[in-house]
Amino acid sequence: MMCEVMPTISEGDPLGPQPGSDSDANFEQLMVNMLDERDKLLETLRETRETLSVTQGRLQETFHERDQLQRQLNSALPQVRRLKDNIFSECCICKKLKYLFWLSGLCRCSVLFTLLSSPQHLF
Repeated sequence: MMCEVMPTISEGDPLGPQPGSDSDANFEQLMVNMLDERDKLLETLRETRETLSVTQGRLQETFHERDQLQRQLNSALPQVRRLKDNIFSECCICKKLKYLFWLSGLCRCSVLFTLLSSPQHLF
């Protein structure tokens, strides 16, 4: 018995893709897209480096300003402490004077009360 063989059905061109086909166009578009993406990434990297440089400059300025303010504060602290001590001392003096005036007022009231309570002392 004899079998007949059917011809093979080809799924593509037996010689491979022809130049200028869709495959080449897709590959070329992929390469163009990759180059565009690379350019965008390089631009972003450049901008980020520039921003970093500016930020580092500002940070250095801030450190310098902080150091200046710290020196000013350190030079002013002894004077502030002296003024605080002077104010505290003056407050103590004021409190003592108030107390003395209060006592003198009590003494005057006491003398006045004594005089008023004993009319014989008036004349």
